[in-house]
Amino acid sequence: MAHDLGIAEFIVIHSFLPEDQFWELFGSAGVVLFPSFFEGFGLPVLEAMRLGVPVVTWRDPAIVEVAGDCVAYADPSPDGFARLAERLLWTDELRNAQVARAYKRAVGWTWRLTAFQTRSVLVKAAEAARLRDDLGPQI
Repeated sequence: MAHDLGIAEFIVIHSFLPEDQFWELFGSAGVVLFPSFFEGFGLPVLEAMRLGVPVVTWRDPAIVEVAGDCVAYADPSPDGFARLAERLLWTDELRNAQVARAYKRAVGWTWRLTAFQTRSVLVKAAEAARLRDDLGPQI
């Protein structure tokens, strides 16, 4: 498909990179395209935000929770991604605004916050299970 679109020369697939090379390459991206229909947390999006790289993604609940209004949400189509990526790459004002909002939000996400929120969800789930067990079989 990339060959048919005339973009194959711009695509390089790396099977593995040492950590320092990965961060250098990831941080040098003009834009991160993240077409994930299911994402458990959104770590790649958060990493891009922290590195100052604009992101185009789909409106997945996990991504929305992590990124809020700090990324561009595309229609779920290649054209939707292409249009937003082009705008971010060629419109400095839009790009700079997104990067500034995204960085501010990303530095607020810490592992401590993530652990606290995960614990809160687990406690609520345990309490609901305990309540269900205490009520016994429902007829």
